[in-house]
Amino acid sequence: MRVSINLTFEQIAQAIQKLKPGEQETLAIMLDPSLHRKIDARRRLLARERKQRRLLTEQQLFEK
Repeated sequence: MRVSINLTFEQIAQAIQKLKPGEQETLAIMLDPSLHRKIDARRRLLARERKQRRLLTEQQLFEK
């Protein structure tokens, strides 16, 4: 199912401004394939480390 609506850039900008910071961050992740891949890689790394019962430092978790 596909829905189409016409919005101006101003309407889109206003809608984005009304989002909470966490919602804006989620939107940014969804729209940026590179950022999405980086976050997915961090999640996979965390899952592997958790399985091996090893903890990551904050620096390891957030390094590029």
